[in-house]
Amino acid sequence: MAFYKGYEPYVIDCPYHAILLEQTKPNEPPRMLHCGATIIGPKVAVTVASCFYDKYFNRPRTNKFFLQAGITFRREAGELIEVDHHVDHPEYNPNSTDYDVSLVFLKEPLKFSKNIEPATIPEEPVTPDKIGRVVGFGLTQGRDFKGGITHYQSLRLIGIDAPLYSQEKCVNFYEGQSEEYHVEPERMFCAGMLRGDSEQYMCPGDEGAGFIVDGALHGILAFGLACHGRKIPDVYMNVSVLKNFILENKDQ
Repeated sequence: MAFYKGYEPYVIDCPYHAILLEQTKPNEPPRMLHCGATIIGPKVAVTVASCFYDKYFNRPRTNKFFLQAGITFRREAGELIEVDHHVDHPEYNPNSTDYDVSLVFLKEPLKFSKNIEPATIPEEPVTPDKIGRVVGFGLTQGRDFKGGITHYQSLRLIGIDAPLYSQEKCVNFYEGQSEEYHVEPERMFCAGMLRGDSEQYMCPGDEGAGFIVDGALHGILAFGLACHGRKIPDVYMNVSVLKNFILENKDQ
């Protein structure tokens, strides 16, 4: 989502954030937002591998993808660069939620500035007392002209500050919730706020966004069910466990 009940940051506060757009029609600008991503180098970003797989048709997406960075509002130009290729984790299976991480390589390098900067890959895992910042442009919630609740694509960057849950709680939250979504505590963690008016969570379009603590990428937003009415926290791939894949492949 563009995180439900989140706050409104500016890109200068999260210059590592980018979005992945699909070009659905040749010779037209890419408009279809699929995922968020985190910049980790001039020509490489991190997202979820599921971003490039169409689960509805059960096949890889074959259209061109572009990465857009340096924007607070969708109408801004920022930098838009075509994706050259992506490298999924070798253990990723599109029929599973595990190992859902991919490196995105660009055809041209990004020009770093105050609005476009890379996140770092942490040497140590995030500790339970930390709160991560997560931002995105996905779906958000509002009211239609009749006063009813509706979801729409956010035109502005939205963010949340997401506290961590213990691994035990994370597993228990998702126990029996869905046949499709499973928590693997060795490679995932839960984070988010789900208490009364403070509840904040992701919706479609935010997958792949980074869980950032002190400028370091500690998690990759994988999935969540709160936008579908279930008050349970979002799930992130744990970068500290998967960082060998990232570090060994990011300089291709």
